[in-house]
Amino acid sequence: PNAWCGIMTEDEIHAARSAYLGDISFIDNQIGRLITWLRIHQPELMRNTWFVFTADHGDMQGDHYLWRKTYAYEGSTHIPLFITPPVRESYKPNRKRANEVVELRDIMPTILEIAGLDIPETVDGTSLLSLTDKPADNWRKYIHGEHCECYAPEQAMQYVTDGRYKFVWLHRIGIEQFFDLQKDPSERHNLINDSSYKDEIELFRGYLIAELSQRDWLKGNKLDELPETLISPYKDKRRK
Repeated sequence: PNAWCGIMTEDEIHAARSAYLGDISFIDNQIGRLITWLRIHQPELMRNTWFVFTADHGDMQGDHYLWRKTYAYEGSTHIPLFITPPVRESYKPNRKRANEVVELRDIMPTILEIAGLDIPETVDGTSLLSLTDKPADNWRKYIHGEHCECYAPEQAMQYVTDGRYKFVWLHRIGIEQFFDLQKDPSERHNLINDSSYKDEIELFRGYLIAELSQRDWLKGNKLDELPETLISPYKDKRRK
């Protein structure tokens, strides 16, 4: 009952997904209660309130016979992010949806800018406020994700994605995967050996090599087995 992977019965899968749906529905209901209360009891505050909704991770819920989190696949990594401005007439965003690659580290500077506060230079993220108005000219090209061994050696991974393509490296077992998320949103077809995607694969493999090379984790300019124990390059540094 606590397996991180495996073939479950249809009844077990149905029960798990029903419970998960119940959790999400409960969250939706509580947000609705909050908005309703503000509209009725504090309308002025409601007209000046921003809502930012996101999550730290998803859940595989049986996709690819996997359960829980800490995977490179969409069920685990692709999370919601909604930014709703106040209903005041002075601010009307021009974009309903932004397709740029954003991360959780962007939340803090976004809230700081909304509040009119300075964003510290030590913050890694970038405010998303400008994206509500128009596309950014010089935005990040991809996001790098990673997780060390958690449930089993074969589960440890590194990946890069721009939302259209995804390159995954299961570094403990030496397997590479490449997905076209536009054509294959469920990530069922590994294209790593598809010659028609050669240029895209090399580009995204290069992104990952560049990320890991900054940490001196690679022996050369190629993906090779990572150190047994991964240690942050900032472990001996403290930021004031």
